[in-house]
Formats: sequence, structure tokens, C-alpha cells
Amino acid sequence: MSRPARSALSLFPSLQTQEEMHSNVEVVHTYRQHILNDMNPGNLHLFINAYNSRRDLEIERPMPGTQTITLQCPALLVVGDNSPAVDAVVECNSKLDPTKTTLLKMADCGGLPQISQPAKLAEAFKYFVQGMGYSECGVPGAEGQGQGWEGRGCALARFG
Repeated sequence: MSRPARSALSLFPSLQTQEEMHSNVEVVHTYRQHILNDMNPGNLHLFINAYNSRRDLEIERPMPGTQTITLQCPALLVVGDNSPAVDAVVECNSKLDPTKTTLLKMADCGGLPQISQPAKLAEAFKYFVQGMGYSECGVPGAEGQGQGWEGRGCALARFG
């Protein structure tokens, strides 16, 4: 096993809880096989180095009358309530503009909400996008313009 592959496999515990590792054996096995057999070791090494040398975003919660650096776009932060990253996500949320940020802490979920609760996560994305003014099937005459949002022949449209 190459050194980058060992490094990549060592990231699993920091991204998932032990319970997730044991209850999602198939997923873990699939990722391990993909890392070992399909990934370019040189690119994997570069990715691991970038991951290990990342630094905190230098952002602050905007205060009226002050000049701060923060995200200007709407943001949806998603974390499982049993995730090893929950504290970091909550801290990140505290540094963002509350009028443009939504924090979703998913109950009964660890570090992989897209695997443990995909329907709930998809619904959260849908509501987040709708909250930005987008709607499914919202444009008169949009039906029949191909397979759009959720394959129902609709277009994703923005209002306002």
C-alpha cells in the first residue's frame, strides 16, 4: 500500500464516528478499494497534503458599521449531531452573517448525513434553494421543456 493511500485511509476516523465506521462496512470497504485501486497516488498525495495543511477561514461575523471579511452568499451548513466535526461547524456558523446562513444539525446522524439520511438532506437542500427564491415548476409553460427538477419535466426558476 502506498504512503498516500495509508494517509487517505487514516482520514476516515476523523470524518466519521466509530459507530458509522462499523454500521457502514460496505461504504467504508468501497472507499478503501477505490482509494487503493483507482486513485492516482501522486494526485492523492497532493490532496492529502492540501487537506493536512488547510487553515481556518479568516472570516468574522459582520457587525454594523465595521468592515469585516465574511461570505457574501447564502450558505447552508449541514452537520450530523453525532459528527466529529459538529464543534467546528457550529464555530464556523458563529462567524457568518446570520441573515445569510442556515445551520442544519441533523438528529440521529453522524459525519455522513448524505449516506445515513439522504432523503432528509435532499429535502433540506430543496428548502434552502426555495428560500433563495427558486421554485420547482414555477414558470408558466415550463412543463415539457425537458427533464428538469426531479425529472418531472419542470424548470428550476428564480422569482424576485
